[in-house]
Amino acid sequence: MVHIVVDSDLKLSKTHFKNFDELRLEISLTEQKNYVMPEEHKRLLDQRMAAEQDQGQSWESIKAELSAKYAA
Repeated sequence: MVHIVVDSDLKLSKTHFKNFDELRLEISLTEQKNYVMPEEHKRLLDQRMAAEQDQGQSWESIKAELSAKYAA
């Protein structure tokens, strides 16, 4: 067993991890929760989402295409 001490205010959801990869995942998730997206990025994403709303197919048409394709 290895004891690791970190002098930081990490708010981890647990204190026991099966392996180092599980600890890394927990730390990365903690860092993502604290991320604040810049306003410029929000604006760009909103523009792209608005542009994509009129494109694409309905779920019903996709199901019909797949059913026709694989109904052999």
